Amino acid sequence: MPDKPQLKKYDLWELRYAIKVIKKKKPNIKLNMETLDELAIKYGTDKSSRWHDYCVIYEQYLESLRNKKVSVIEIGVGGYEHENEGGESLRMWHDYFSDGKIIGIDIYNKSSLIKKRVEFWQGSQVDDNLFKAILEREKDADKRIVIDDASHINELTIITFENIFPL
Repeated sequence: MPDKPQLKKYDLWELRYAIKVIKKKKPNIKLNMETLDELAIKYGTDKSSRWHDYCVIYEQYLESLRNKKVSVIEIGVGGYEHENEGGESLRMWHDYFSDGKIIGIDIYNKSSLIKKRVEFWQGSQVDDNLFKAILEREKDADKRIVIDDASHINELTIITFENIFPL
């Protein structure tokens, strides 16, 4: 297999200049340049190649949805009981899905993470009514993507799966 060509600094400068020119002529065009793993590293989420290396797998399945109106529902926001901590992967998803709505769910209050296109719902990963309400609100999304990164307790993960996937 041939080696991947390496971009020189000059090539990167040309690429950045070309992007500026395109954006000036077509200001509404969306040019997402960073890979999911690059965003994960940027925001310090454990999903990056520096930790668990999930992003390469996620991107194989999700890249075709990148510019769609998706709803990403992430169960487990991180930071435990510290209100202003966690949310690294919500930031990653926000930047990756430029037209998507990002919904974080956690048992601890993380409302400080709310911003344009990012919602937070406080509740348990086994609360069937919570998921019914969220999924009903998001029924018009092109796709609903659910990522369970909550308790990591097998029994709770199974209940969450059973609650979500019949919906």
